Amino acid sequence: MAFRLAWVTDLHLDHATLAALTAHVAALQEADPDAVVVTGDFATGSSLLRWLRAYRRMADRPVYFILGNHDFWGSAVATVRAAVHRLGEETAGLVYLTTAEPVTLAPGVALVGHDGWYDARAGRWEAPRFRMQDWELVGEYAEADDHAGIVAASRTLADAAEAELVPKVAAAARTHASVLVATHVPPWPLSAGEGRHPDGEWIAPWYVARQLGLALLAVAEANPQVTFRVLSGHAHVRREGLAIAPNLTCAVGGARYGRPGVERVLELP
Repeated sequence: MAFRLAWVTDLHLDHATLAALTAHVAALQEADPDAVVVTGDFATGSSLLRWLRAYRRMADRPVYFILGNHDFWGSAVATVRAAVHRLGEETAGLVYLTTAEPVTLAPGVALVGHDGWYDARAGRWEAPRFRMQDWELVGEYAEADDHAGIVAASRTLADAAEAELVPKVAAAARTHASVLVATHVPPWPLSAGEGRHPDGEWIAPWYVARQLGLALLAVAEANPQVTFRVLSGHAHVRREGLAIAPNLTCAVGGARYGRPGVERVLELP
């Protein structure tokens, strides 16, 4: 029997009403997956741990997750990650993929993940035309007193994420026929979609992890016998199965504030 993995993203639970939460739980129960993977943005830093505990109870099955940029608001990336790592160690069935080793979900199928970050390398990154609230609300930007500082801080966060994630993806590929990669920011620009267009020249620097995309492509090319599927969020624009290489695809989940949904159920292998 196939392993059923429900994928959800950009829940923004701090915006959801009780009715919306009830509907989300009902959708999960109807889907009846074996586990859930969440590709970031549960809430914000001040309420994140409470929402993580609550979501584990609501899901009532193992939850594999990463964090998104909103989850660090009001704090700092390093501080939040340390607290979430401790929570994961203390809470059965709550697995923080950013600090976990690759997880075997089904025979031959691995799940690997990292929060990631946008790297200000796609589009018109040199021009301060577009602003992210992260730059005022995330501690790692505290020393960024101009646009060049924002670009540098973004690249530092993104490069550190790449350095941690890519070796785990490569390791999983050595022992599995299929590797699922969960990361919040899409590693490649979206080609089209309703609402915002993260491949727009002004938005792309803050909605694409370009260098991570190049690194994942290199891993895929070095392992042509392995199938790689990347699951991302952040853009709130749904894109199905973007083909990056013959053995590498990327899907981006859609989202609406206040209406957490179930993106899809993957049947593995």
